[in-house]
This record gives sequence, structure tokens and C-alpha cells, in this order.
Amino acid sequence: MTENPAEKSVDANTDYRTDTTGLRDVRVAAIEFDSKKAVLNDGRLGLLVVIENRGDAPEYDVPVRVILSDDADSVVLDHTEYASVIAGRETAIIRFEGNLAGALRSRYQLRVEVGCVADETNTLNNVRVYDVAVNEP
Repeated sequence: MTENPAEKSVDANTDYRTDTTGLRDVRVAAIEFDSKKAVLNDGRLGLLVVIENRGDAPEYDVPVRVILSDDADSVVLDHTEYASVIAGRETAIIRFEGNLAGALRSRYQLRVEVGCVADETNTLNNVRVYDVAVNEP
């Protein structure tokens, strides 16, 4: 799996501000696929998405959306879950489950989006896009 290059001139994950009082920022921190074997054997897909609250105050009911498209640009999975509470300067792990119905493709594109919070100071880090290659053993 490779992350597509960012289309922005600054690092979206770096906060260059010296005064972070009142900072409100959530971001997609990481993703992890569950067992590759499960996908290859029966098409079950498990995905963990790590969301980070880089601000000082807790954020509530933050939407997290994953969109998985196959190599023919057909949407295989489009699902939204909510992080009910993410404490300030903490992370939350959101689990997504789906089924790759039909024939397993060799390439997919995964888009992960975290919804903006009120008065967010950096929205450039709310979306990450990955190219995923499936290699059978």
C-alpha cells in the first residue's frame, strides 16, 4: 500500500504556529488492514482508522468516512462511522468492516476522510488517499 503524494505546498501534518491556545484540529493519523488472509479467503475486509485530535479540547461525534474503489473506479465500500469522543491530544481507533463481493481485484484506491470540526485550524490533513495492491501468496 502506498499513500498518494499530497497536493499541497506545506506538510499538512505540521503545525507551525507558536501559540496553540484554542487549536482545533483532527486528522487521519494512520490506517491498518486486518488480516490479509481473510480478504483473500472469503472477501471479508476489516480496516482500522486512527484519528488524532491535535487540539486541546475534546471533540464529539466526528464523522470518519472510508471509500474503497476498485481498478474500474467502481465503489466497493462507502461507509461512515463516528468517533463519539476524542479527548484533546489523544487518538481514537475506528473499525470498519465490509465485504468485497464478487471477484477480488488486484488494485484498489482507498480514500479516508475525517469530518471538519468547528473552527478547525488545519483542514489539509482531513483526507488521505492510498493506492492498495493485493498480492496473493
